[in-house]
Amino acid sequence: MVSGLGSAKQISWQLGHTIYLLPTLVLAILMPSDLNYYIKGTSIKGSLKPGKEAMLHAADTSQNLELGGLPENFPVCKELLIPPGTQNYVVLYNAN
Repeated sequence: MVSGLGSAKQISWQLGHTIYLLPTLVLAILMPSDLNYYIKGTSIKGSLKPGKEAMLHAADTSQNLELGGLPENFPVCKELLIPPGTQNYVVLYNAN
């Protein structure tokens, strides 16, 4: 609870209650093929069609994330390590 007006603010804590407000992880695919994705060590996984995006509300962005993405017709991938606090993470795909 936050009380007070102006610059005189007082914060009081109640034992046993913790609220975390985490930003949503948005995964967008700009390639012209489907993408199967997952976050290693979690139950988060899914697939995206070209030009679509997924809102991954359950992703804990306060921790390191290992994001895997399998483009259509690619059987293996290496996960991308995304550190906490990362914004506008852009990965360029190179088939070579």
